[in-house]
Amino acid sequence: MTMIGVELSDLVTLYEYGLLQEGDTDFVKSPPKSSSLAKIQKEIGCNLPADFIAFASLCDAYTTYFALLGDDESLLGVLYEPHIIFLHKTFPGEYVYLSQSKYHRELVFERSNPEGPIFNIQDDFGHPAKIEVAASFRHFLEDFVLSLALGNQNFDIGRKNARKLAEREKFVMRILEKY
Repeated sequence: MTMIGVELSDLVTLYEYGLLQEGDTDFVKSPPKSSSLAKIQKEIGCNLPADFIAFASLCDAYTTYFALLGDDESLLGVLYEPHIIFLHKTFPGEYVYLSQSKYHRELVFERSNPEGPIFNIQDDFGHPAKIEVAASFRHFLEDFVLSLALGNQNFDIGRKNARKLAEREKFVMRILEKY
């Protein structure tokens, strides 16, 4: 996966656009605060990827696909991800879960290397799990957000909505033209 180097603010715009296009607008606000991040990092025993914290700080809707980082660790969502401390207690071990998704996607990193590779594990109902490895959270995020904004996460779009896909591509290309 080749990284373009899209700025985080543009990734937030594309992420929110992709969610809106998918009709996936249910999320809970759980902004990371220095107090909640200190508690999380103490509880899980390592730092979180810096780009994950930065993205969550800029994007209220990050909770649609990623674990909550706010003070509200009692929230166990159905329409959003659970709190990262809940994930840590549920899945202890050498990997830290950034997502354990309603979309059957687990996003993890090795506790010993938070700025290193991110493992995206997709379990597709009875099929063998598919594992993708990104060099870092930022690499994963850029690829995921572009895919979401372009409609590649929605397999139900089909040919009948070709015009809609073309509109999405035009929107994405306007943002990416400066890169």
